[in-house]
Amino acid sequence: LATTTQPQIWINNSGVIGAGPADTQPDTEIESVIRVTLLGVINGTRAAAGVMRAHGGHILNVGSLASWTPVPGEAVYAATKAGVLSYTVSVAAELRDTGIVFGVLCPDGIWSPMLHQRLDDPAAAFSFTGRRLLQPGEVADAAMRLLDSGRIVASVPPNRGLQTRFVGITPSVFLAAAGALERLGRRNQHRFRDQQTRGR
Repeated sequence: LATTTQPQIWINNSGVIGAGPADTQPDTEIESVIRVTLLGVINGTRAAAGVMRAHGGHILNVGSLASWTPVPGEAVYAATKAGVLSYTVSVAAELRDTGIVFGVLCPDGIWSPMLHQRLDDPAAAFSFTGRRLLQPGEVADAAMRLLDSGRIVASVPPNRGLQTRFVGITPSVFLAAAGALERLGRRNQHRFRDQQTRGR
């Protein structure tokens, strides 16, 4: 007998950074970032909602602190993550009476291959402005807490979420601080690279 999959939880977690100068970034790279990081979430959300309408469920989309704030050197990535946040909240409002619960998790940089590959890339410095990189396990734990909380959006860690949200609504402050933030990110890149070299 044919069976139909009826997931209770669906998580869309996709992203590629594609760091580089906005005016010279290759078209193919821009298209890849948009296709994976934004369209991947949109298509996954539509697929999940299509099968959850009958019985409800949870759809969790993974955004980023970049959902809240500009990220020089990763302009397209930041735009797609802002899109993930806006899209998810928009769809949640559309489907508010279907029993489908939506969430957007916005984590800081995660100690993962995506950032391992950027430790020597000055264009990705803004991904390293946090004091530390998150571990995948703590992001997974935060995702489960968000699913249980009934809230629609959570940042990890919360204090960095507040900082980035403030920066996002005060662009003049951000522009004034951009140089200092870039220098901080590059120092942290060197520190994280040294830690990796020492096996920490």
